[in-house]
Amino acid sequence: MKKTIVFKEDLFPNVDSKKLHIKTNNPFGKLRKSMKSLLKGILEINTAKFWEKTIKWDITDGSFYALWKAWRNEDEHTKTIVEVEIYGVQDLKTKDGYVNIKIKGYLQIKYSYRNSLEKSLWFLYNFFFYKNWIRKVWIESRKDVEEIEEAIKKLLGVSKESPYITSDNPHIVK
Repeated sequence: MKKTIVFKEDLFPNVDSKKLHIKTNNPFGKLRKSMKSLLKGILEINTAKFWEKTIKWDITDGSFYALWKAWRNEDEHTKTIVEVEIYGVQDLKTKDGYVNIKIKGYLQIKYSYRNSLEKSLWFLYNFFFYKNWIRKVWIESRKDVEEIEEAIKKLLGVSKESPYITSDNPHIVK
């Protein structure tokens, strides 16, 4: 019987995820329409590797929640996984509102083995040879997640000069 070893390498190890809080017009509509093409374009994946996990919209108060997940195979053992989670509220008439966005990225490295000797060899292989390849993939994947963040800001009309709330800057945008 085959067993597996799974390593998970966070692309942003010092924080749980990239976080944005943006006040804009029609945040849910813009993100819901564009997220699939945005992730597919930046990660260069097909539709089979994109998943709209959850989309919720409350028509009584305008609150919303959505979670998208996309992954890209780097090789037979490694895949890059990106999750984009949004939640917020927008006015039902004017569509003005705010959105909280969490972007999380990580590498998943998975090895299959049958016995303890093979398991030990995978650990040695990972430590001595595979880590250089993983480092290159990690850097490329981190750049892709940062590009996703910039594309979302651009989509919602946030420029580098305009104020927006992040986890580091909890002041309210007016």
